[in-house]
Amino acid sequence: MIIQAIAIKKTIGGNPLFEELSCQIEAGEKIALVGINGTGKSTFLQILTGAEGVDSGVISRQKGLRIGTVEQELTVSEATVTQYLLHSAATIQELKQQMSHYEALMAEPNTDLEKCLIRYGELQQRFEELGGYGLEDRISAILQGLGIPHRQNARLTELSGGERVKVALAKVLVADADLLLLDEPTNHLDLSSIRWLENYLQNTKKAVLVVSHDRHFLDQVTTKTWELEEGALVEYPGNYSRFRVLKEARLAELTKNYELQQKEVQRLKVMIRRFRQWGHEGDNESFFKKAKELERRLAKLTLVKPPAPPKNRLQGLANGGKSGKEVFIVRDLHQQYADPESRLLAYVQTLTGNEEAARRQLAKSGFYQSDVAKRIKDLSGGEKIRLALLKLFLEKINVLILDEPTNHLDSYAREEIEEMLQDYQGTLLAVSHDRYFLQQHFQEALVIAQQQITRQPLSPLID
Repeated sequence: MIIQAIAIKKTIGGNPLFEELSCQIEAGEKIALVGINGTGKSTFLQILTGAEGVDSGVISRQKGLRIGTVEQELTVSEATVTQYLLHSAATIQELKQQMSHYEALMAEPNTDLEKCLIRYGELQQRFEELGGYGLEDRISAILQGLGIPHRQNARLTELSGGERVKVALAKVLVADADLLLLDEPTNHLDLSSIRWLENYLQNTKKAVLVVSHDRHFLDQVTTKTWELEEGALVEYPGNYSRFRVLKEARLAELTKNYELQQKEVQRLKVMIRRFRQWGHEGDNESFFKKAKELERRLAKLTLVKPPAPPKNRLQGLANGGKSGKEVFIVRDLHQQYADPESRLLAYVQTLTGNEEAARRQLAKSGFYQSDVAKRIKDLSGGEKIRLALLKLFLEKINVLILDEPTNHLDSYAREEIEEMLQDYQGTLLAVSHDRYFLQQHFQEALVIAQQQITRQPLSPLID
C-alpha cells in the first residue's frame, strides 16, 4: 500500500461531498476514477496530494512517496523545453550533483579514496536505477509521443496554449514519481498521441489514478474502477467496460433488495396494527408489548434507497427513415430550441399532440416525474442533447449527421446519448474523437486524406 484514505469526510459550502470515504492504492495499480460531474473527482485527487484538506479522516502515505500531478498552468520561463523537463527529474538531478561532488573530491589529494568510491558507487547505482543515464533520450521519446518533438529546444515563452499543456503532461511522465494522479490527460492530444500515452501508462511501473471522459482510453489503461457516488466510493474490478457490466448487475441487486425490504416493511406495519387492535379488543398488555417490539424492529430496519430508474433503450421511438425529412445536420444539439423558457412537458407536447404521448416519450428518453416540469434552459448539457435527439426522432428524421455529439459531457451523459442512438434505424454519420462512442455505433469510416475520401473499416483506425 502506497497511499490510503480512511473515513474521509469533506463538505464544501455546507454541502457534504464525501461521507466516510475509504480506499487505498497499491504500487503499480492502474485505477480509473469515475462519477458524474460534481461528485468531487478533482477534489479527491487534491486531497490525496495534500493540496486540499478534509473535515475528518486520515490520509496515510508511504514514507517518501512521490506523487506526480499535471500543473493547471505551466510556470513560464526562458528555459527551453528540454531544460525544463531535465529539471523536473529532481531526484536524478540531485544524484547527479552529488556524483559530481564526489568526482571532484576524488581528484583532490589527501582524500579517503576508498570511502569516496563506496559512496560514489551507491549514488551511481541509484542514478542508474532511476534511468539517469537515459534521461535525455527518455525526454525526447516522450516529446515525440506527445507530438511535439520539434519544440524540445523552444523556450517555454514561445509555446502555444496546447503545447504548454503537453509539456506539463511530459513533466509528470519524466518526473521520479511513484504515483501519477492524472485529470483528463488526453485533452489537447490527437489520436496518435493518445495511443502513445495508453501504451506508456500500460507499461509504466508507476501507480496511476486517472480521471477521464475518454472511455476507450480508460479501457486500455486501467484494471480497476472507482466510482464516486453520493459521497461514497464504490470499487469495481476491471476496466471501464467491465465496470459498466458490474454496475448494472449491482443496481439490479439493489433494486431486488429494496423491493424485498419494502415487502418486509409492509408486513411489519400490518402486524403492528393487528397486535394493537387485538390489544384494544382483549385488553391484553402482551399484544401492546408485541406491537412495540415490532415497532423497534421496524425503526432499526435500514431502508435501502431505491436505485435510479434503469436507462431505457427507446424501443420503437426511432422512425426508421420511412417518411419525413431526409437529412438533419446537428452541430450544437443543445441549441436546437426556439424558447429556452418552455417547460419540458409543454415543449414535447407540441411535438406529440397530447400530454399522455409526451409523458410516454419523455420517459423513454430518461426524463421522469419532476424532470418534465423543468425549463429547457435549466437542463444539463446531456439532458439538452437527449431532448434534441427526441425532437429529431419525433420529427421522423431518416438521415442524421452529428458533429462531436459527446463533447463536454461526462461519461454518464455520453452513455445516455448512446442508448438513445442504439435503436435509431435511419442513416447515421458522425464526426467524433470519442473512440468509445464510435465503436458503439459504426463499423466503417470515411477517411479524408490527400483531397480524397475513402471508405475503410473503423476498427483498425481506432484500436
